[in-house]
Amino acid sequence: MNDDLKAGSEQGDASSSFDFAGVADREERERLLMEELRRTQRALAEAENEIKQKQRALAERAFEQEAADARDLLYAA
Repeated sequence: MNDDLKAGSEQGDASSSFDFAGVADREERERLLMEELRRTQRALAEAENEIKQKQRALAERAFEQEAADARDLLYAA
């Protein structure tokens, strides 16, 4: 493993950036990296859940609009 390990989130999220260059112990570096991986995986799962919720809300609104349009057409006929 590279002792000058430096990485950061491409999204610019400071909470998920890390710099373990000063950590000389390999096991400690690996532990810290695993913690960072778990944080990143949790953030990804939360983002996926948020996307699914928004998709459901959009689908519900689209269905409601289609139903309203169908009712309007029925009344107009």
